[in-house]
Amino acid sequence: MSPRRSNRNPEPLQPILSLALCTVAVLACLFVIAMHPYDGVFLLDDYVHIVGNPRITRLTPIAAFFRDSARPLVDLSLAVNYSLGGLAPAGYHVLNICVHALAALVLYGLVGGSLQILGAYRADAHGRDSGVMILSPKAMGLMVAAAWFVHPLQTQSVNYVIQRAESMMGMFYLLTLYCVSRAAVPRRDSIHGYDGTRGSRAWGVAAISACAAGMLCKTVMVTAPVIALLYDRAVLATGWRETFRRRWWLHLGLFATLGVPLALGALKLLYDPSAYASGTVGFNVASVTPWQYFLSQGGVILHYIRLCYWPQPLVFDYMWTPVSGLAQAAAAVVAVAAMVAVGVWLYIRCPPVGFTVLAFFAVLAPTSSFVPIADLCVEHRMYVSLAAVLVLTATGLRFACERAAEKRRLSLNAARCVLIGGACVAIVVLAAGTTLRNRDYRSALAMWKSVVTTRPENARARSYLGDALMEAGQRDEAIAEYRESIRINPNLTVVENNLANALAQSGRLDEAIPIYEKILARDPRLTHVHLNFALVLQMKGRNAEAVEHYRIGLSADPGQAGPRHNMGAALRALGRLEEAEEAHRTALAQRPRDPDGWFALGGVLEQRGRTSEATVAYHEALRLRPDHAGARSRLAALGVRSGEPAPER
Repeated sequence: MSPRRSNRNPEPLQPILSLALCTVAVLACLFVIAMHPYDGVFLLDDYVHIVGNPRITRLTPIAAFFRDSARPLVDLSLAVNYSLGGLAPAGYHVLNICVHALAALVLYGLVGGSLQILGAYRADAHGRDSGVMILSPKAMGLMVAAAWFVHPLQTQSVNYVIQRAESMMGMFYLLTLYCVSRAAVPRRDSIHGYDGTRGSRAWGVAAISACAAGMLCKTVMVTAPVIALLYDRAVLATGWRETFRRRWWLHLGLFATLGVPLALGALKLLYDPSAYASGTVGFNVASVTPWQYFLSQGGVILHYIRLCYWPQPLVFDYMWTPVSGLAQAAAAVVAVAAMVAVGVWLYIRCPPVGFTVLAFFAVLAPTSSFVPIADLCVEHRMYVSLAAVLVLTATGLRFACERAAEKRRLSLNAARCVLIGGACVAIVVLAAGTTLRNRDYRSALAMWKSVVTTRPENARARSYLGDALMEAGQRDEAIAEYRESIRINPNLTVVENNLANALAQSGRLDEAIPIYEKILARDPRLTHVHLNFALVLQMKGRNAEAVEHYRIGLSADPGQAGPRHNMGAALRALGRLEEAEEAHRTALAQRPRDPDGWFALGGVLEQRGRTSEATVAYHEALRLRPDHAGARSRLAALGVRSGEPAPER
């Protein structure tokens, strides 16, 4: 009887299928890169952390980033973008996609290398020709990394510019694990094959450095030392004794990096709402208690898992409602607790599989446990955890196909075709889904329309949709969205103010005035509302009331030149010319290159009979804006040609 042929011998079809997988994966990734919305816009928190962030307007001194920021490396990268292209979004998107691509390459090396190490140990234990391997570790790494790179669930981490914090942290998280794996390179023995590990100091130092860098990007990185320790035991060592004996110094260094977030004030952020101008993270969050947040995260985590396999619909702003009690959340909490328990059991019985399950939950733990965050559910938190889901899925499918081939239910080539063909289809479908989702990131209007379509009771989304509609000139539609937002949440003062402003800009002054009055009756300290209300009163001809509201608003915020000029015009209409002149001169001292301001001052001076001074003001308006028709007309009326030299001031 002839000896049985080993299933590990290469088949003629294997290189062809591997080449097909490689081609599809690379083309899908390149397609997603090419279709990235580089012409996209800033959204939501981008205006706080990028557009309105004075720290990023200069690159020096670099020490200031580490002194004044909770995420120094992220702010430093934003400052580099600002120095190269100002506030043009394209440059920020280019860097985001580069970070994501680097993270995918690290994931490819991590998955492929880990599977190769595990395969070597399996060969040692069972003999080199035992079992079936239908896909090489590198091909598996490519499959997982490509699916992770093109997955629609990643669009928020990559397209929402400020979530560079998540993708940079994720890149360093994966890099830490990769360097840990390289710090324990399997040693080849001429007789037994791979029978141990030798530590690499250089890779160990790199792992510690990457971990510290991740801490400088986002505090979620605090779980990395624990995950690295679990990874070492599950993949690189045969037991805890070997882990600590060979690489105790490495793990001690990784845990030492926890001092970085402590030095940056991570604990202060949890208890002090004023830390880093936050108030949206920690135990002082007003919208949800720690207990409510913990109970709510059961349903949120199940939602995340569903999105891994069926990423529809994706929502930029969920405004997830906290659960009211244990009864409402019991099923979800029990389900998640059961999955964690299974992960622990698997880690004991089959450490590599158990590690993958526990890694998913550990990465989510800082944001999906009991520390309240104003937004209960956001998709970018799945940036790293998605990799664990994809690894578990891919290795599970490979295991199923290998068992089918071993039991002769499928031929070896058929099993490879099933696995690789399914992977190729999945990667293409995911890439197509990402391309469709990217369309929503090209404009604020498209994004907020998509949110309102999927979450119609999201008051915040309707408010931002109203803002986008106003910017697009669709005032009636904007007014309707503002009214709907107020219906959902009547306590949104900022939306009421926006509604009143939209009504005023539409000429519906009588509808706007009661809204301003209602806001100020509730809180008379709102400076910007006083100034908006003053302008509307002025448009209605109620100048005396307008002046009073201008005075209240400008007393709290005296640096606004535009409203002060408006107050000057109201004073002029009341015949209070001396006060009007003072208002215009004060405004011009703040903003001297304002041609309309000089023209307004000229009108007051002319009305006061000081013609020569008025002529100087009109000439200044023309100097600043040569086509200023009003100034040219008044000079002509005064008998002065615009080309003549201005009289002495």
